[in-house]
Amino acid sequence: MTEDTTPPPQAQPALAAARTAFLAGVQHHQAGRLHEAEQCFAAAWALTPGRASVAINLATTRLALGRPQAVLAVLAPALAATATLTDPADIEALLALQARTLTVLAQPEAALPVLDQLLQRRPADADLHHRRGLLLGRLDHADDALAAFDTALRLDATLAPAWTQRGSLLREAGRLADAAQCFRQALAHGGDAALNRWFLASVTGDAADAATQAPPPYVRALFDGYAEGFDRHLVDGLGYDVPQALAALLPAGRQFASALDLGCGTGLCAPPLQGRVARLTGVDLSPRMLAQARARGGYDALHESELLQWLRRAQPGFDLVLAADVFIYVGELADVFGEVRRVLLPGGLFAFSVEAAADDQPAMLGPQLRYRHGLDALHALAGSTGFDVQAVQRRTLRHEQQQAIEGLLWVLVRQA
Repeated sequence: MTEDTTPPPQAQPALAAARTAFLAGVQHHQAGRLHEAEQCFAAAWALTPGRASVAINLATTRLALGRPQAVLAVLAPALAATATLTDPADIEALLALQARTLTVLAQPEAALPVLDQLLQRRPADADLHHRRGLLLGRLDHADDALAAFDTALRLDATLAPAWTQRGSLLREAGRLADAAQCFRQALAHGGDAALNRWFLASVTGDAADAATQAPPPYVRALFDGYAEGFDRHLVDGLGYDVPQALAALLPAGRQFASALDLGCGTGLCAPPLQGRVARLTGVDLSPRMLAQARARGGYDALHESELLQWLRRAQPGFDLVLAADVFIYVGELADVFGEVRRVLLPGGLFAFSVEAAADDQPAMLGPQLRYRHGLDALHALAGSTGFDVQAVQRRTLRHEQQQAIEGLLWVLVRQA
């Protein structure tokens, strides 16, 4: 929160009322009562439109409430009055809020020039150069983004998030040894341990650091950002049809009373199951993907959760469990298989896809940040967790960069 410089109450009644409302807003904000704070700051803004301190606090509160569109309505007149502002800190705060808001609104093209204005005022701010790199990365300007992260790290070599982002760009460019060094630097400077160890394993092949699955916060953020264009990119762009292929492997004519779609995403499994499932439940980590599934329809219940946590709480009673393109983010499948068997009725089916490793290889995490699974290991796991193999099909899952991604489709039967 910023300090207010409103004149004392005796100056003018409107200014006195604005100051009273402003101070009440500060108290509410400090106490965590954001809705009440917004009302007070909005009242002060109505009495003193264009005032920087009020605009900054109102915009900050609305961002915290998840209302970025309403923030721009405040910032526009406040920024228009910057020529009259005498405190550089106010101008910088307004520019920073505008850049942040445009970023939240997924408008990197608009956010970048605002951030550049701020950098002209604070050229030695490492965090701003890091944020500039993030924007350039979202615009697919990889070389410029890398240069921005390099600048940030020259200014502050301890900036762990910049090391992580630099490593990610180098990983995508195939410079795996350089990427590994970045992830090690991120770990050394206090970066997210689970995430950076997982990234490091993806470029070194070190199974000890590969963990059992992708860090859930990473998966959630990935798919939240991907949700709106997911179907168009995956189905139309990459030729993805795994849900249809899995449905086609199910026994012809068999009906299912209750099915569970693990990692349901935008709900692509619902249409091919229509007419065959009486009740369909979906589980996914990403709230934005679940919103797309809800809009698509076909689900009787949708749950936001990490899949293994949800399975451990679930009651038995399903006769079909599906997992389409989910296990590319799960390396160790023993616990998942065990919980799926527990919630399935005897004779129930477990249908899923995996990216294929060599038949005799265990799960492997590659630079694409996806796990691949070998045929032999999955056969052994199915038997050890109480399943019989009903069908295995080797096929192309999708195309990426004009290359076919090979995978395996499985249908397992829960033993009695």
